Amino acid sequence: LEGELAVCQLTQQTSTEEVRTLTEQLNKQKQVVAAKDKELSQSKESTARLQREMGQANDKLTTFEDRFKIVEVERDSLRKKVKESDIKIEMLNKKHKEDKSKDQHVKD
Repeated sequence: LEGELAVCQLTQQTSTEEVRTLTEQLNKQKQVVAAKDKELSQSKESTARLQREMGQANDKLTTFEDRFKIVEVERDSLRKKVKESDIKIEMLNKKHKEDKSKDQHVKD
């Protein structure tokens, strides 16, 4: 009977040590899981922030593209007006030269 008691005590001691070891391992795993959960949460927050920033950047880009198109249209319109003005100036200069030539011719 004492032999069985000794075996039972030894088994209990071994089981107690095993429980302590497994509890420590479980606690370490819980810490690892908690750290990974925190990292995952931070990653999700970063992803959400980056998506917002990308959306804002995309909106700004669209606005700049729209402004660029307006400026291009204005530039093209101004170029056309400059060409028209150059042609008018050229015609006026030509007419002025002709008038001068006629006046000179009449004087002679």
